[in-house]
Amino acid sequence: MARKPRKKVGPKGLKQDGTPNAHWQKFFLRLEAHSTTPLKEWRIDQLLGHLVRRYKEFFGVSYPWAFSGAPSKCSEVYAMNRMLSVLPDSSIETGKAYVDWVFDERLRKEDPIRSLAFFFSVALCRQFNAWRARNTVMGRHVDLPTDVFVVVRAHSADIRTYGDLAFAWMAAKSTRAHRLAPMFSALRAEGFDPAVLEELA
Repeated sequence: MARKPRKKVGPKGLKQDGTPNAHWQKFFLRLEAHSTTPLKEWRIDQLLGHLVRRYKEFFGVSYPWAFSGAPSKCSEVYAMNRMLSVLPDSSIETGKAYVDWVFDERLRKEDPIRSLAFFFSVALCRQFNAWRARNTVMGRHVDLPTDVFVVVRAHSADIRTYGDLAFAWMAAKSTRAHRLAPMFSALRAEGFDPAVLEELA
């Protein structure tokens, strides 16, 4: 006896008519809230909403959702969390700045993005850190940004401002085996070029 052909099963997030189910519809409403919610109140959903909006504006097509399972566990939400974990400052504000930098400074129209894994490339995050260091307004009394301060604190250095860091950099340059040399090596590894401090010294 011939077996009946199996019924084709579509993505779990879609209804039989091909439209998103109720869970995904609510999820998309949370994503769209980024346009009316202050940045300081954003969560992962709003950051993702901002990214897919930039995607559509840049490429001229909507982001291709997979609709696989529950939206809270989808690969796109995972990608956003992973992206923030790769950035030295895992705040939503830094995540938005990074997303904007990728679309404004890094991407070309012919660059294919097959998944949001593109955004948590360590090499790309380091390029962003280097760009931000070059474009940050520095002053002797300006506090270090969080990502730089985290590296400095890890080396037990009592350095809080760009002026402090510039003074330490000039001291480290003048001594071959300075105790803070490993700290500056770590900053370079994160994309921060200490040479930009020399104007402050």
